[in-house]
Amino acid sequence: DPSFRVLRNQLQTAVNDDGYEIDIIRRTAKDGDPHPLRMSSSEDDLWAVQVSSGEKMVAGRRFQQLVVAASGQMAMMQTIHPLDFVRIKTALSSDLQRDPLKRPKDKLQAEVVLALWNSYLQHGEAA
Repeated sequence: DPSFRVLRNQLQTAVNDDGYEIDIIRRTAKDGDPHPLRMSSSEDDLWAVQVSSGEKMVAGRRFQQLVVAASGQMAMMQTIHPLDFVRIKTALSSDLQRDPLKRPKDKLQAEVVLALWNSYLQHGEAA
């Protein structure tokens, strides 16, 4: 989507013309990992932000699903397994150390992904 623009006050976040936001996240830097980590040589490009749950996401099971755009274009989405995402987000939503403004979002994300899993994604896969 060419309408995505990096937010100047949050270089890890891009938003498109429809208001859809994405964050570029990573696990905490270790073993000589570069930090901060920018996504290209451009100073105006996205920069990955470290998150405490990043290691759990990296260690999660892999999942791939064919996705189809409204235009009919198809792509293979590769990501963390939805149930691992639900587990991580559910834990974040009940973590008292978590920013209280982010906990309801974490809970809602877990609920939405679980509903998608139950309704559309599991295709007979054992959870």
